[in-house]
Amino acid sequence: MEASLSKPRLRFIDLARSIAVIMMLEGHCTGMALDKVYRSTEYPLYNFWFFIHNTTSPLFFTISGLVFAYLLTGKTTEPFFEMKRVRKGFKRVVELLIWGYLLQLDLRGIYNHVFNNIPYDMSWFAAFHVLQSIAVGIFGLLVIYGIQRWI
Repeated sequence: MEASLSKPRLRFIDLARSIAVIMMLEGHCTGMALDKVYRSTEYPLYNFWFFIHNTTSPLFFTISGLVFAYLLTGKTTEPFFEMKRVRKGFKRVVELLIWGYLLQLDLRGIYNHVFNNIPYDMSWFAAFHVLQSIAVGIFGLLVIYGIQRWI
């Protein structure tokens, strides 16, 4: 059996991604557990935590995008739409858009519309979920990379 050759892992990317994940977990867990009494700007530690908490999502999205872009730009002579990463990226865009809308789906409204003849409100459809934000970011990276390859 032949051993497959793979790219060496870039430890600084793994480290940055793991720090971002840990910061996201810390922000969500601490945010849920922190008592309202301590949510005050009187506490310097809260101010520091609040600042760090506000940087976790942008950091996580930026690092994830950089990792995706790095993996996408490997040296290849394959046509754009035949590249494994491109196909996988477009598939992920579709999945994230679908999941974003499914999570926002108003099942109670559908039930009331079907069984109680109450008009159905479609305002949830205009909301922009974080999963859809990620999908738009990945789509943007794919389009930019496709244009760069085309030029």
